[in-house]
Amino acid sequence: MSNEVIRSRANILKSNLLKWSGGKVVVTNNDPKDFARLAGFFDVIIIDAPCSGRGLFRRDADAVKEWSENNVALCSQRQQRVVADVFPALKEGGIIIYSTCSFSPKEDEGIVDWHGRGIWFAKSAVKC
Repeated sequence: MSNEVIRSRANILKSNLLKWSGGKVVVTNNDPKDFARLAGFFDVIIIDAPCSGRGLFRRDADAVKEWSENNVALCSQRQQRVVADVFPALKEGGIIIYSTCSFSPKEDEGIVDWHGRGIWFAKSAVKC
């Protein structure tokens, strides 16, 4: 199952998943808060969080123009909400894989540190 809040992107995601998965896919178009109703349902949740796009600077000139500290703060708040909204749907002992295309600590380690207070997390950085 996959979720994309932007309908046009959900259609692209579904097309790609059908192409590469063998046809057994479900793509939803929900707000992340809707997943709280599925308490303890998922073994693994992968969050490809909306971000400021700082990691796209080399290949996308528009990403440079659109980047700002205010956008980083806005994205960080949005990311906190996404993580908090979907976390209840994770089974006890489950795994959350969190990624962005940003290099900003506020959008990466900061989100894990923010949500990890009082909850055990193992952080693993993946070198690209």
